[in-house]
Amino acid sequence: MMLFPLPQFIGLLPLRELSLDSHAYKQQPGMPRPQFSHLDNEGVKGLVDSICNRMRTELMPLKLSLCGATALKQEAVSALLRLPILTAIDTGGCVKLTPMDRMRLVAKVKAGQGMMDNKGQNSQGLAALRPPHAHLL
Repeated sequence: MMLFPLPQFIGLLPLRELSLDSHAYKQQPGMPRPQFSHLDNEGVKGLVDSICNRMRTELMPLKLSLCGATALKQEAVSALLRLPILTAIDTGGCVKLTPMDRMRLVAKVKAGQGMMDNKGQNSQGLAALRPPHAHLL
C-alpha cells in the first residue's frame, strides 16, 4: 500500500462562491430582524481581508451572498469594494444599506463581470463561469 503525502494547499482551494445567508431570513424574508443579525461590519472586513489574501496570485470570479445581514452599513460596503473581483452579490434583507451603497456594489459587480468577459475572450473556460444574472440586489 502506497501512501501519498497530503498537499500543503489543501485548505486553500479556490473560492468561487460563498453564501453567508441568515437562516432566519431564508425562512421568513419579509420579517426584518435587525437585532438578530448574523454578520456585522467587522465580520465583513475580516472576510474581505481573508479573501484578498487568498486571491493574491490569481483572479477568480466570486459570487457572494449576504442575505439577511441586517447590521451591515457603509463600512461593510467599503470593505466589499476592496475585493479583487466580484461577479455577483445578493444583499437581500440588508435593510441598513442605502441606495448609494447598493449602486456602488452594482458598479463593482459590473466591473468584475467586464473583467471576466475580457479574460473570456482569451479563454472560453472563464466565460462559462459568468453568472446568468447580472446581479442580485
